[in-house]
Amino acid sequence: MEIVTLEHVNKEFGKLKVVEDFSLEIMDGEFISLIGPSGCGKTTVLRLIAGLDSPSSGRIIYNDGESRIGFVFQEPALFPWRSVKKNIEFPLEIRGIKDGRDGISRRYIDLVGLNGFENAYPHQLSGGMKHRASLARALAAEPRALLMDEPFAALDALLREQMQDELARIWEKEKKTIVFVTHSVEEALYLSDRIVLLTKRPSRIKRILKNPEPRNRDSMAAIELKKEIMVELRREMDVRN
Repeated sequence: MEIVTLEHVNKEFGKLKVVEDFSLEIMDGEFISLIGPSGCGKTTVLRLIAGLDSPSSGRIIYNDGESRIGFVFQEPALFPWRSVKKNIEFPLEIRGIKDGRDGISRRYIDLVGLNGFENAYPHQLSGGMKHRASLARALAAEPRALLMDEPFAALDALLREQMQDELARIWEKEKKTIVFVTHSVEEALYLSDRIVLLTKRPSRIKRILKNPEPRNRDSMAAIELKKEIMVELRREMDVRN
């Protein structure tokens, strides 16, 4: 079933139209990626889903009546004065959860592979560890959907691939709905069940592509789909510039 539905959503900042007639159903447990030209409004779509911005028109429906959404930003944004464990427990404190807080934080520390670093502070962590801690903090809030805004963009190629593998492993275990923004076609193809191809700003949905073999780096079908996506992206830039 769908857990979030966007119906003919528009977003304007003053006279600048950023999102236009955007309709999308996000299904429970799926991994979906948004990809499009730089500056097309991908992050704005995430912010609208998260409730950080409101649509200028149209509506966003949370089909279970809840809007508990987790957000993972490009930079980990951990609190430097809190340990890994205390960072992960922060959303539990905000929700007033006291009973079982220690067990919840330890579960997600184990899930992201940070055992032994629970008492470390952000400045003592590598880049990859910071991203793992940020992901664990978002998951600890037990969101219905997790929004991720280019979380691995700043990492080098090898670490980025490792983090993609970690995220794929965690998704397979948790089956959490994830909406993922990326500029990398390869990243979208590896991680996603569906890929939403967006136009240049104002952002509209150009095509929604089903990935025949997600989480498979050796997929020949993904190679063919990459060619198709690249043609669409180049065409979009040529036509609309």
